[in-house]
Amino acid sequence: MNQQRERLSIEIGDIREQVESCRDDAAWQELPLSAKLRVLIKERLEQLQTAKDSK
Repeated sequence: MNQQRERLSIEIGDIREQVESCRDDAAWQELPLSAKLRVLIKERLEQLQTAKDSK
């Protein structure tokens, strides 16, 4: 499957520190900010899908 990557510019100035400090494990600290955002978005989407599926 050939997936094209889409890029998006968003303003995160007001949540950057919250994202950076929301976890305290060493692996989180090593991730670049873009990867942290992807992890958080994917986790939340999974939560929403699970809630939707259980209805």
